Formats: sequence, C-alpha cells, structure tokens
Amino acid sequence: MANAVEIGKTVVVDLNGKRLLPMTIAGVNEGAPDFGTVSCDAPLVKAILGKGEGEVATFRVDSRMASVKVVRVLS
Repeated sequence: MANAVEIGKTVVVDLNGKRLLPMTIAGVNEGAPDFGTVSCDAPLVKAILGKGEGEVATFRVDSRMASVKVVRVLS
C-alpha cells in the first residue's frame, strides 16, 4: 500500500471512536509519548503497521480488546 503506516511516519488514529490521536511511529525502544512518538513495539502500533487510511485494527489492552482506525497517514 502506497500510503501505509510505517516507522518514521506521522499518523492520526481514532481510538475506539472516542478521540483522535496524532503520533509519530518510532523505532524499537525510541518512543517518547510525551513528545508524540510511539515505539513500533507498542501493541497499538503493531496493530496498525502496514494499514492504510480508513482501515481498522484491533489490539489487546490488558484483558480487553480495543479498536483503532487509521484516519490519516501524513509523512
């Protein structure tokens, strides 16, 4: 997919239809959530890697499942 989520790109996701969250995908152990970067090891990021705009993925948070929709893939 030409405009897919990958390391180094900034994306906007919709978490469970409740809020939009912009973030930049960082490499392994390089995440800094306070600065808007999330490691590619994070469950949310693992779920959306390779996805394109409009695609939905699910991932586990503790003992429950959550869904995330890729709203926009920027740069």
